[in-house]
Amino acid sequence: MDTTIILAVVACLVSAGVVYVVLQIDYSGRTQVLTDLLHKEEAELSTVRNKLQGYTRYADHLEAVVPLLAGYLKPPVAVIVREFTQVDAVAKEKYKLRADVTVVSKYKVTFGFALDMTPALVTLTPHSNGIAAKINRPTLAGEPKVELLAQQVLSAVPPTDDRALLAEASANFQTSLRTTAAKLCDDPSVRGLCKLKFMETLRDTLAQQPGVRQVPALFVEFR
Repeated sequence: MDTTIILAVVACLVSAGVVYVVLQIDYSGRTQVLTDLLHKEEAELSTVRNKLQGYTRYADHLEAVVPLLAGYLKPPVAVIVREFTQVDAVAKEKYKLRADVTVVSKYKVTFGFALDMTPALVTLTPHSNGIAAKINRPTLAGEPKVELLAQQVLSAVPPTDDRALLAEASANFQTSLRTTAAKLCDDPSVRGLCKLKFMETLRDTLAQQPGVRQVPALFVEFR
């Protein structure tokens, strides 16, 4: 075969090989780029998915946080202080006095209130617009703390010994205080304070749970 022809054939084969190698390199490079892009998109998608799940993840922890609330909401969960003025009219015959007597007493009373966080009494239910909670109404946390601010015995003829009068006035106040304290458990301001404390505690507790990015609106109802 003519040498020229042989050289031409060899040149063609070499050129074809070079083109193949170049194409193979280009294809491999494009494949790697596409693979890198795919991994990046998958990573970004996973991140977005985790973020979105974080906005609803709170629902997975509702049952678990109920036992925790008792530790965070130890009594008193709310404290209010009120002043009272009591007037006791005492007929002179009761203590063989020379004139009728009026005892005016002023007290400052501190009331503490508790919420029963026994898990069986706390219900948390997820809804499309938030979390609905049902809890028992507030109760007194121990006995109210009473401080006597002032006391005065008024009479046309002041008694020489007013200890019995003052003791009776104090006993009368303690009796009325029990009724007042019971009514305060249903007072809107007391319920509002207890509800606010419960909501703040529930929100903070849920926000600390793994994967939770946001806690929705809370709706609290007393039984």
